[in-house]
Amino acid sequence: MIFILKLFRDTFNRLFITRKHKLAVFGLAVIGSFIAITELAVAKLFTKIVLHEKTMSDNKAKIFILAFFIAFGLTRAGHFAQRIFRLKYFERALSDLKDRLEMTKTQENWIWNLAIELSTVTTAAVQLCLLALFFAVFSPIFTLIDFVLIAIILEVFSRLLKHQIEQQRKFVAARKEKNPAASAVQVQTRIRSAEFGQLISSSVIMLLLAVLLYMSYKDGLSPSNTVVLFLGIRMQSSNLNNISTGLMRFARALTHSE
Repeated sequence: MIFILKLFRDTFNRLFITRKHKLAVFGLAVIGSFIAITELAVAKLFTKIVLHEKTMSDNKAKIFILAFFIAFGLTRAGHFAQRIFRLKYFERALSDLKDRLEMTKTQENWIWNLAIELSTVTTAAVQLCLLALFFAVFSPIFTLIDFVLIAIILEVFSRLLKHQIEQQRKFVAARKEKNPAASAVQVQTRIRSAEFGQLISSSVIMLLLAVLLYMSYKDGLSPSNTVVLFLGIRMQSSNLNNISTGLMRFARALTHSE
């Protein structure tokens, strides 16, 4: 995991050369993560409506339903706005980099890919941390277990990334020597590593779900809280899959832009 942190820090400093750009890009990642976390709050509101609809008055039910649809619409709009603004800001930040460095059109394209993968993985990683903190509201013990298991998964990802970078550098060297590896081999190498990372993360997520079921049965977690934690775990699983795939694409973009 330390390898990923150091590599991302160095790449971040390489791509975004001013303090303003660094803060803005990281801020966009945090905003994107917070927007995703609000989806769990929306899910909590939905479960409250469903589980208590029989005991709610008509006026209260209408207020909750209206609030749900407004909140849901805002989160969707927030996601869209964050992603569009991210691309526009990348254009501005990477233009400054292009002005300082001489690069070919191909290198510029790889730099763009590198920036997008860096941002995507960073956003997913920040979201993992925020999800774990969100879980603490419902169960500190569950949050601790979650932190440990996520750390194990990220360590596996770190080893896969290191191996993938080595493989991609061999592909780049072979291409420069006019003896490129077959496209199928290059694609399979990257996808195989990404899929293996997803397999490992899915196995650990299954263990986390088993912990949730046990705590729901033994520790008396309320049904609504259990549902929200389940949705949070599913969101974590999706983020981990995105990180696994994004890291392998990051390795390819990194080696081709060097």
